Amino acid sequence: MTTENLNKPYTPYTYVLHWILPGYWYYGVRYSKKNGMYGNGCHPDDLFLQYFTSSKLVKRTIGKYGYPDTIEVRRSFTNDKSARDWEHKVLRRMNISRDKQSLNVTNNYGPPIPINPSGGVGRPKGIESKIKGMNAYHIPRTNVVKYFSKTDSIPSGFVFGGRPKTEEEIKNLSTSKLGYRHSQKSKLQMSINRKGTRLRSENFNARITTIKGKSFNSRKEAFEYFEIGKIQYKNYLKFGEFHATDNVYKCPNCEQEMNSISNFNRWHGENCNEREILIKGKSFKNRKGAFEYFGISEKQYKNYLKFGEFRATDIVYKCPHCRKETNSKVNFNRWHGDNCKKAI
Repeated sequence: MTTENLNKPYTPYTYVLHWILPGYWYYGVRYSKKNGMYGNGCHPDDLFLQYFTSSKLVKRTIGKYGYPDTIEVRRSFTNDKSARDWEHKVLRRMNISRDKQSLNVTNNYGPPIPINPSGGVGRPKGIESKIKGMNAYHIPRTNVVKYFSKTDSIPSGFVFGGRPKTEEEIKNLSTSKLGYRHSQKSKLQMSINRKGTRLRSENFNARITTIKGKSFNSRKEAFEYFEIGKIQYKNYLKFGEFHATDNVYKCPNCEQEMNSISNFNRWHGENCNEREILIKGKSFKNRKGAFEYFGISEKQYKNYLKFGEFRATDIVYKCPHCRKETNSKVNFNRWHGDNCKKAI
């Protein structure tokens, strides 16, 4: 190994292999950081000198047909992630799952392609599933499962869906999906990998937040201190106050602000106690003073606006015989109407 070879930098790369006779091809990536023949990790010059791919299918094909007719480095990179991303992009665009001459069994990041290998050299695709596009049906009593297409007539006794799993199958499935505890070595490595990845400038919630002249290390700390939420904080930035909603209603009479339109309509605006009113030609600064002056209630005031009189109720019963008026239906039925003394 010469000094010139030792100085070659770490260079991940992608490459393509092709056999003319069977027509198979393979697109791969090399990104190993272990000391290779050039000392600093992988380099395009080590292809088929030290590195003969990691694919078992490629090695089997070499054992039967010899070295590929085409061995070509397609692209080099400065880091392993860029190289793997590029291989994934190429394989995804070439749609290797439908190429019968491809020796690639995955697109690098995805799971292995669901195929039925013939067992021979290379990777001819398997026969398409006979139940593709069909629905499963089963007989509840015997759990016999059969598949039918949408146009098939379903025999009697079959119910849509596959058979239900047994308790043992459910337990085994649950056990197989249970995770495992990380070792202390794994935890330490994950901690090292995470350090420096979520800086304060990259995480909005972890930024220093200043509210009403007081600084906090994060928004969460500020929200807990003032007992507010995200909407109230946004409204603080807009209006300078912790409004619960974006809409703020201000009464023109008492100048109070609120977020609830129902409260505003019920107690403010036209119904505000501080609104100046005019009753029987006399002006008052607010309703309280007018009610005390005339000795009336809220109900009588509303009836004054309707009928021009301080009635206790909206309904007035008038006797057709004695012409008297009353607000009580009970009194009207007892002493007036058909029971009136002046009735003929």
